[in-house]
Amino acid sequence: MSFGYSVGDIIATSTLCWTVYRACREATGNYKDVTTELESLHINLKNLEDEIKNPKSLLNRRGEIMQSEFNHILENVQKSLKELEQMVVKYRSLATMERKTWDRMRFGLKDLNTIRQKLTYHTAQIKLFLGHLMVDSLGRIESLLEDFVQEIRNGKRAPTLLSIDHGGDEADMGWKQLESDLSESGIPSKDIERHRHEIEEYLVQL
Repeated sequence: MSFGYSVGDIIATSTLCWTVYRACREATGNYKDVTTELESLHINLKNLEDEIKNPKSLLNRRGEIMQSEFNHILENVQKSLKELEQMVVKYRSLATMERKTWDRMRFGLKDLNTIRQKLTYHTAQIKLFLGHLMVDSLGRIESLLEDFVQEIRNGKRAPTLLSIDHGGDEADMGWKQLESDLSESGIPSKDIERHRHEIEEYLVQL
């Protein structure tokens, strides 16, 4: 990586999230209810992991700008997950002791709502972070499209990509050429496909 974190950091956090998810799923009562938040968090951590593993992603190419925000999010997620993990361990230990059922139920509720709110917040933070990446990616694609069209007008590029909205084989050839050009310019393939509709609309306007 070109900046201050490794793939191992996000993989470790994602693994911890899944471990806590399984522990809560196997627990009783309110701990089982928190699995929805954990599952959603895990999905978004995996999405973040995909971005980090992709050397062409904006996260890697603009790593120095985003490093602080990423580290802040990851540290907070890890802290909340470890806190919840400790709570589940303690709750399970109580279940093996001769305690009144009411005591166990009361302990199960302790601070759990606060943790659930934190997990929801962390998920929202990651979604927003990834959303910023998508917006930045689309903005860069639009800038490249403007450059491509200008090169076509100046006779420096074949007009193949302008046939995208014509339909049929000609459109398919135009799209394949555009995918290749954007990829060579550092745009990840999944971002190109994700924004295909916006790309086609933007080309019509140019």
